[in-house]
Amino acid sequence: MAQQTLVLKLDATAGRALRTALDRAGWEMRSAPYAHFAARTSGATVTHYESGKLVVQAVDPAAIVRAHIGEHVLAAGGVDALRAGSGAAAAKRDDVDLAGSDECGKGDYLGPLVVACVFVPAGDGPKLRAGGIGDSKTLSDDTIRKLAGALRTRYPHAVEVLDPPAYNAAHAKTPNVNRVLAALHAKAIRALVASTSAERAAASKEKLRVLVDQFADASLMQRELAGLEIALEQRPRGEEEAAVAAASIIARDEFLARMDALSEECGVDLHKGAGRPADDSALRYVELHGFDKLSRVAKVHFKNTAKLSARLDR
Repeated sequence: MAQQTLVLKLDATAGRALRTALDRAGWEMRSAPYAHFAARTSGATVTHYESGKLVVQAVDPAAIVRAHIGEHVLAAGGVDALRAGSGAAAAKRDDVDLAGSDECGKGDYLGPLVVACVFVPAGDGPKLRAGGIGDSKTLSDDTIRKLAGALRTRYPHAVEVLDPPAYNAAHAKTPNVNRVLAALHAKAIRALVASTSAERAAASKEKLRVLVDQFADASLMQRELAGLEIALEQRPRGEEEAAVAAASIIARDEFLARMDALSEECGVDLHKGAGRPADDSALRYVELHGFDKLSRVAKVHFKNTAKLSARLDR
């Protein structure tokens, strides 16, 4: 069953009592940015933030609240379903303007790293889902190209790309993929915010909500976006929201276009992914252009490079 998320307000005294109760029940206690504590057990997590927000993620988060805090907390109000497998969460998030950010190419040996950020105004989520907008990983390349064209025409968006030479330079300087990715997400988000800020300022006094499909510790994106006046949220499976799904489609469309152009330029049909087809096309590239030119088309820190070198030595 899909997990659901409940968010509610909990004061410091109740939070300390909850931590004690979870600790006694055998939950694993962990630290988290801007949180009093985080606790985890099989299939469930609980995080109590310094702001007083309590986030409970589980198949039945309400049952955890009842067991460890009490029925009165649920009855008192302040509970907000942010994400639910039933789709109730998406309906609520559709009521606000939302910018979604997602990437493509992180796990592909060949080709660029791409991030797209898309602004979807309140009320458009259901229309997008009805029109086939969903997680790009579930869609064919042809479908991606068709949907991306419509999205690019209708919705404000920003796309940032690190082609292989730029990606390799960034990774050499900061040898951590998530940091490289966080910087690219931040660049796309800042560009999108800058392009929509004047229009939104006239229509709304609220900070723009920005949702990032979470790929690392939340503090990484928080640091990259420090000083930007937005309401940032990060969580796995962010593509359940229409704005992130739209971003994933535009990012993949850009990735596909760049791969096609790169293939045409080098005379080799470069393959997606990091499996044998990608290895074989990298080998054909090296046989044509030389191993020293590999960084023009590949993310050279991948283990595929060592495998390729071994194949050439045989």
